Amino acid sequence: MKLQLVQSKHLNQDPKTALKLLESAISEEADVAIFPELFLSGYVLNQGLLRIAKGWQRYKDEISKISSERGVAIVYGTPRIVDGVIRNSAVAVLPDGDWVAYDKMHLVNFGPFREALYMAPGSEPKMFRLGGLRFGLSICYDLFFPELHRFYARAGADVIINISASPSTSKPLFETLISARAIENTLFHVYVNWGGGGYLEGFPWWGGSRVVDPRGRILARARYYAPDELIVDLDPSSIPTARLNRMSLRDSLLTWDLRVGRPRSDTP
Repeated sequence: MKLQLVQSKHLNQDPKTALKLLESAISEEADVAIFPELFLSGYVLNQGLLRIAKGWQRYKDEISKISSERGVAIVYGTPRIVDGVIRNSAVAVLPDGDWVAYDKMHLVNFGPFREALYMAPGSEPKMFRLGGLRFGLSICYDLFFPELHRFYARAGADVIINISASPSTSKPLFETLISARAIENTLFHVYVNWGGGGYLEGFPWWGGSRVVDPRGRILARARYYAPDELIVDLDPSSIPTARLNRMSLRDSLLTWDLRVGRPRSDTP
Protein backbone atom coordinates (compact mmCIF):
# COMPACT_ATOMS: atom_id res chain seq x y z
CA MET A 1 0.00 0.00 0.00
CA LYS A 2 1.64 3.23 -1.18
CA LEU A 3 0.69 6.48 0.53
CA GLN A 4 1.40 9.93 -0.89
CA LEU A 5 1.70 12.73 1.65
CA VAL A 6 1.16 16.11 -0.02
CA GLN A 7 2.53 18.80 2.30
CA SER A 8 1.40 21.78 0.27
CA LYS A 9 1.93 25.48 0.72
CA HIS A 10 -0.93 27.06 2.66
CA LEU A 11 -3.73 28.37 0.44
CA ASN A 12 -6.02 31.16 1.62
CA GLN A 13 -9.69 30.54 0.71
CA ASP A 14 -8.94 29.62 -2.90
CA PRO A 15 -10.66 26.29 -3.59
CA LYS A 16 -10.17 26.51 -7.37
CA THR A 17 -6.40 26.68 -6.93
CA ALA A 18 -6.60 23.93 -4.31
CA LEU A 19 -8.42 21.64 -6.74
CA LYS A 20 -5.85 22.31 -9.47
CA LEU A 21 -3.03 21.62 -7.02
CA LEU A 22 -4.71 18.41 -5.87
CA GLU A 23 -5.17 17.12 -9.41
CA SER A 24 -1.63 17.97 -10.51
CA ALA A 25 0.01 16.62 -7.33
CA ILE A 26 -1.42 13.10 -7.34
CA SER A 27 1.22 10.52 -8.22
CA GLU A 28 0.60 7.48 -10.44
CA GLU A 29 2.48 5.44 -7.83
CA ALA A 30 0.06 6.22 -5.00
CA ASP A 31 -2.84 4.16 -3.69
CA VAL A 32 -3.88 6.93 -1.29
CA ALA A 33 -3.06 10.66 -1.62
CA ILE A 34 -3.43 12.75 1.54
CA PHE A 35 -3.72 16.54 1.88
CA PRO A 36 -3.79 18.84 4.98
CA GLU A 37 -6.57 20.05 7.27
CA LEU A 38 -9.01 22.49 5.63
CA PHE A 39 -7.14 22.02 2.36
CA LEU A 40 -9.91 23.48 0.21
CA SER A 41 -10.33 26.64 2.29
CA GLY A 42 -7.01 27.11 4.04
CA TYR A 43 -6.90 27.40 7.81
CA VAL A 44 -8.58 30.81 7.99
CA LEU A 45 -11.21 31.27 10.69
CA ASN A 46 -13.65 33.87 9.40
CA GLN A 47 -16.97 34.15 7.56
CA GLY A 48 -15.29 33.10 4.31
CA LEU A 49 -15.51 29.49 5.52
CA LEU A 50 -19.27 29.55 4.95
CA ARG A 51 -18.96 30.19 1.21
CA ILE A 52 -16.65 27.23 0.73
CA ALA A 53 -18.57 25.01 3.14
CA LYS A 54 -21.76 25.54 1.12
CA GLY A 55 -20.03 24.19 -2.00
CA TRP A 56 -18.45 21.16 -0.33
CA GLN A 57 -20.66 18.63 -2.14
CA ARG A 58 -19.75 20.02 -5.56
CA TYR A 59 -16.05 19.99 -4.69
CA LYS A 60 -16.38 16.44 -3.37
CA ASP A 61 -17.94 15.30 -6.65
CA GLU A 62 -15.05 16.87 -8.60
CA ILE A 63 -12.49 15.15 -6.38
CA SER A 64 -14.36 11.83 -6.66
CA LYS A 65 -14.08 12.10 -10.44
CA ILE A 66 -10.33 12.65 -10.13
CA SER A 67 -10.09 9.68 -7.76
CA SER A 68 -11.95 7.43 -10.18
CA GLU A 69 -9.93 8.53 -13.22
CA ARG A 70 -6.58 8.12 -11.45
CA GLY A 71 -7.49 5.01 -9.46
CA VAL A 72 -6.26 6.70 -6.27
CA ALA A 73 -8.10 7.26 -2.98
CA ILE A 74 -7.92 10.88 -1.83
CA VAL A 75 -8.11 12.22 1.73
CA TYR A 76 -8.42 15.99 2.15
CA GLY A 77 -9.66 18.62 4.56
CA THR A 78 -12.63 20.88 3.94
CA PRO A 79 -15.27 22.87 5.77
CA ARG A 80 -18.74 21.50 5.04
CA ILE A 81 -22.31 22.16 6.08
CA VAL A 82 -23.83 19.33 8.13
CA ASP A 83 -27.16 19.72 9.92
CA GLY A 84 -27.11 23.44 9.24
CA VAL A 85 -23.69 24.17 10.79
CA ILE A 86 -20.10 24.22 9.55
CA ARG A 87 -17.92 21.21 10.34
CA ASN A 88 -14.17 20.81 10.00
CA SER A 89 -14.04 17.59 8.00
CA ALA A 90 -11.61 15.00 6.66
CA VAL A 91 -13.20 13.54 3.53
CA ALA A 92 -11.94 10.28 2.01
CA VAL A 93 -13.10 9.52 -1.54
CA LEU A 94 -12.40 6.10 -3.05
CA PRO A 95 -11.88 5.14 -6.71
CA ASP A 96 -15.10 3.09 -6.72
CA GLY A 97 -17.14 6.20 -5.89
CA ASP A 98 -17.63 5.42 -2.21
CA TRP A 99 -16.71 8.09 0.32
CA VAL A 100 -16.72 8.85 4.03
CA ALA A 101 -16.37 12.08 6.02
CA TYR A 102 -15.06 12.47 9.56
CA ASP A 103 -15.95 15.69 11.41
CA LYS A 104 -13.32 16.94 13.86
CA MET A 105 -14.50 16.06 17.35
CA HIS A 106 -12.06 18.19 19.37
CA LEU A 107 -12.19 21.82 18.26
CA VAL A 108 -9.38 24.12 19.36
CA ASN A 109 -10.36 27.14 21.46
CA PHE A 110 -7.25 28.75 22.93
CA GLY A 111 -4.43 30.99 21.76
CA PRO A 112 -4.98 32.06 18.13
CA PHE A 113 -7.43 29.19 17.55
CA ARG A 114 -11.15 29.99 17.83
CA GLU A 115 -12.71 27.13 15.90
CA ALA A 116 -15.93 26.95 17.94
CA LEU A 117 -16.87 30.47 16.83
CA TYR A 118 -17.32 29.19 13.28
CA MET A 119 -17.68 25.41 13.46
CA ALA A 120 -19.45 22.71 15.47
CA PRO A 121 -17.73 19.50 16.64
CA GLY A 122 -18.37 16.09 15.15
CA SER A 123 -19.78 13.26 17.22
CA GLU A 124 -18.30 9.97 16.00
CA PRO A 125 -15.15 8.36 14.59
CA LYS A 126 -15.09 7.30 10.93
CA MET A 127 -13.09 4.67 9.05
CA PHE A 128 -12.68 3.43 5.50
CA ARG A 129 -11.25 0.28 3.91
CA LEU A 130 -8.90 0.04 0.96
CA GLY A 131 -6.71 -2.78 -0.32
CA GLY A 132 -7.35 -4.93 2.72
CA LEU A 133 -6.36 -2.18 5.18
CA ARG A 134 -8.58 -0.20 7.53
CA PHE A 135 -7.95 3.53 7.96
CA GLY A 136 -9.14 5.72 10.84
CA LEU A 137 -9.43 9.49 10.38
CA SER A 138 -8.52 12.28 12.82
CA ILE A 139 -7.75 15.98 12.52
CA CYS A 140 -4.97 17.99 14.16
CA TYR A 141 -5.93 18.64 17.83
CA ASP A 142 -7.64 15.22 17.95
CA LEU A 143 -4.10 13.89 18.30
CA PHE A 144 -4.06 15.06 21.94
CA PHE A 145 -6.89 12.67 22.85
CA PRO A 146 -5.64 9.08 23.05
CA GLU A 147 -9.11 7.64 23.57
CA LEU A 148 -10.13 8.44 19.97
CA HIS A 149 -7.08 6.68 18.57
CA ARG A 150 -7.54 3.74 20.93
CA PHE A 151 -11.08 3.43 19.60
CA TYR A 152 -9.74 3.09 16.07
CA ALA A 153 -7.21 0.46 17.14
CA ARG A 154 -9.91 -1.50 18.99
CA ALA A 155 -12.16 -1.24 15.93
CA GLY A 156 -9.49 -2.88 13.80
CA ALA A 157 -7.68 0.05 12.19
CA ASP A 158 -4.29 -0.65 10.63
CA VAL A 159 -3.53 3.01 9.87
CA ILE A 160 -4.60 6.31 11.40
CA ILE A 161 -4.45 9.39 9.19
CA ASN A 162 -4.25 12.75 10.95
CA ILE A 163 -4.53 15.81 8.70
CA SER A 164 -3.33 19.00 10.34
CA ALA A 165 -2.90 22.77 10.30
CA SER A 166 -0.19 23.14 12.92
CA PRO A 167 1.97 26.26 13.32
CA SER A 168 5.52 26.32 14.68
CA THR A 169 4.42 26.84 18.29
CA SER A 170 2.94 23.32 18.33
CA LYS A 171 5.83 21.52 16.64
CA PRO A 172 7.48 19.83 19.69
CA LEU A 173 4.13 18.63 21.03
CA PHE A 174 2.96 17.14 17.76
CA GLU A 175 6.28 15.43 17.09
CA THR A 176 6.02 13.69 20.45
CA LEU A 177 2.36 12.71 20.14
CA ILE A 178 2.50 11.34 16.59
CA SER A 179 4.96 8.65 17.68
CA ALA A 180 3.15 8.08 20.99
CA ARG A 181 -0.18 7.36 19.26
CA ALA A 182 1.54 4.86 16.94
CA ILE A 183 3.37 3.09 19.79
CA GLU A 184 0.48 2.79 22.22
CA ASN A 185 -1.89 1.48 19.53
CA THR A 186 0.69 -0.58 17.58
CA LEU A 187 -0.40 0.69 14.18
CA PHE A 188 0.83 3.05 11.47
CA HIS A 189 0.30 6.76 12.06
CA VAL A 190 0.26 9.13 9.10
CA TYR A 191 0.50 12.88 9.71
CA VAL A 192 0.04 15.50 6.96
CA ASN A 193 0.52 19.18 7.78
CA TRP A 194 0.71 22.46 5.86
CA GLY A 195 4.27 23.43 4.89
CA GLY A 196 4.94 27.15 4.55
CA GLY A 197 2.95 29.69 2.60
CA GLY A 198 1.68 32.27 5.09
CA TYR A 199 1.34 32.45 8.85
CA LEU A 200 -1.12 31.93 11.66
CA GLU A 201 -0.90 34.93 13.98
CA GLY A 202 2.71 35.41 12.87
CA PHE A 203 3.72 31.76 13.28
CA PRO A 204 4.70 29.70 10.20
CA TRP A 205 3.30 26.26 9.31
CA TRP A 206 6.04 23.84 10.30
CA GLY A 207 5.37 20.98 7.90
CA GLY A 208 7.13 17.84 9.15
CA SER A 209 4.56 15.46 7.63
CA ARG A 210 5.52 11.85 8.28
CA VAL A 211 4.70 8.16 8.51
CA VAL A 212 5.45 6.39 11.80
CA ASP A 213 5.42 2.60 12.09
CA PRO A 214 3.83 0.53 14.90
CA ARG A 215 7.08 0.67 16.92
CA GLY A 216 7.25 4.47 16.72
CA ARG A 217 9.98 4.61 14.07
CA ILE A 218 9.76 7.41 11.51
CA LEU A 219 9.69 5.72 8.09
CA ALA A 220 9.74 9.02 6.19
CA ARG A 221 9.49 12.70 7.07
CA ALA A 222 8.85 15.75 4.91
CA ARG A 223 10.84 18.96 5.13
CA TYR A 224 10.22 21.58 7.78
CA TYR A 225 8.65 24.97 6.88
CA ALA A 226 8.34 24.26 3.13
CA PRO A 227 6.13 22.34 0.71
CA ASP A 228 7.15 18.72 0.15
CA GLU A 229 5.80 15.35 -0.96
CA LEU A 230 6.49 11.79 0.16
CA ILE A 231 5.64 8.37 -1.24
CA VAL A 232 5.74 5.71 1.49
CA ASP A 233 5.12 1.98 1.03
CA LEU A 234 3.49 0.42 4.11
CA ASP A 235 4.19 -3.17 5.14
CA PRO A 236 1.13 -4.28 7.15
CA SER A 237 2.90 -7.47 8.25
CA SER A 238 4.80 -5.37 10.81
CA ILE A 239 1.58 -4.78 12.81
CA PRO A 240 1.11 -8.35 14.19
CA THR A 241 4.80 -8.48 15.14
CA ALA A 242 4.56 -5.18 17.00
CA ARG A 243 1.44 -6.35 18.83
CA LEU A 244 3.10 -9.56 19.94
CA ASN A 245 6.08 -7.65 21.28
CA ARG A 246 4.06 -4.93 23.05
CA MET A 247 0.53 -5.98 24.05
CA SER A 248 -0.84 -2.56 24.95
CA LEU A 249 -4.17 -3.21 23.21
CA ARG A 250 -4.72 -6.47 25.06
CA ASP A 251 -3.84 -4.93 28.41
CA SER A 252 -5.85 -1.71 28.05
CA LEU A 253 -8.36 -1.07 30.87
CA LEU A 254 -10.60 1.11 28.71
CA THR A 255 -12.61 0.05 25.67
CA TRP A 256 -15.13 1.95 23.57
CA ASP A 257 -18.76 1.14 23.05
CA LEU A 258 -18.88 0.80 19.27
CA ARG A 259 -22.63 1.38 19.14
CA VAL A 260 -22.73 4.83 20.70
CA GLY A 261 -19.09 5.94 20.72
CA ARG A 262 -18.91 6.39 24.48
CA PRO A 263 -16.20 5.05 26.78
CA ARG A 264 -17.07 2.29 29.18
CA SER A 265 -15.17 0.04 31.56
CA ASP A 266 -14.75 -3.64 30.80
CA THR A 267 -15.42 -4.42 34.46
CA PRO A 268 -19.02 -4.82 35.73
